Amino acid sequence: MRIAMTRNSGDFWVVIDDITLVQPPPAQILATDCVCNNDQTPNMVNGTYNTALRINYNPPQAMAPGLIYKLVSSTGLNNVSGGPIGNPTFTLCNGVMSSRIMNGEYYLLVQVQSGNS
Repeated sequence: MRIAMTRNSGDFWVVIDDITLVQPPPAQILATDCVCNNDQTPNMVNGTYNTALRINYNPPQAMAPGLIYKLVSSTGLNNVSGGPIGNPTFTLCNGVMSSRIMNGEYYLLVQVQSGNS
């Protein structure tokens, strides 16, 4: 394989006989078990619940720090206080946050509106 390189004094070619590229495994997004907020209207199915959206590799292994995962668009999601979610960025878990979110996963805490599960 030949690779074109550039330096101040001009372009040159580098020949590589053998190279191994380590690519990360595919990432997946999952939701943790939900926690019901018990805020439904009596005799209605209009309550909300909280969950965490998790991004991890499949098969599981710690993800690198400094990756940026941002929620661009959603339907039926609020922030955990029930307000507009906007465009939040997922956070890297640096240690075991809970039994639901593990070290090396990126996560976003959200509230899900009724009918959007």
